Amino acid sequence: MAFARIVRSLTAVAVSAAAVTALAPAAYAAGDKEHCLRSDNPKMMKTLPTPGKDTKFAINLCVVKLANGKHWAYADVHWHNGGNSDVDDHRKFDQVYFFVRLKRNGAKRQGQLCEARHKVNTQQNGDVFCSTEVDPSKANGGWTADGYVQYDIDRDGKGAMRWNWPHPQAL
Repeated sequence: MAFARIVRSLTAVAVSAAAVTALAPAAYAAGDKEHCLRSDNPKMMKTLPTPGKDTKFAINLCVVKLANGKHWAYADVHWHNGGNSDVDDHRKFDQVYFFVRLKRNGAKRQGQLCEARHKVNTQQNGDVFCSTEVDPSKANGGWTADGYVQYDIDRDGKGAMRWNWPHPQAL
């Protein structure tokens, strides 16, 4: 599947882009560990019936334990068949945002909302890297990530919808 190949190649670029993301740690260091649900997992891909060609999303969702014992989470979101206009009645989405959450033993520790409507509506293919802040706790075990996409397809009359992501294995 061509889309899966695009996602895999974009994943390497987007993960290396973590260094320029303000909320993410500057870089991976020796001893850092991560558990992820990758975009080639069917639960992490979704095709939405948008005006024109359907828009396909694929997500990498990860929880990271840094060598210093602290944790953070990120969602690396890719799309194919985005739009070419952000003008009402000519766009694909009235709303698109991603929310990623870092949890420990089921309780929210950090969260980040990333608005992406303009990018998805004006870029045929693209990605958004959305990450939490690093949590100051060095407690061991029970760290997971989850999140969702909230979207409202232009002119479908259904209003806002949510696609919840499962969480990767705990660290």
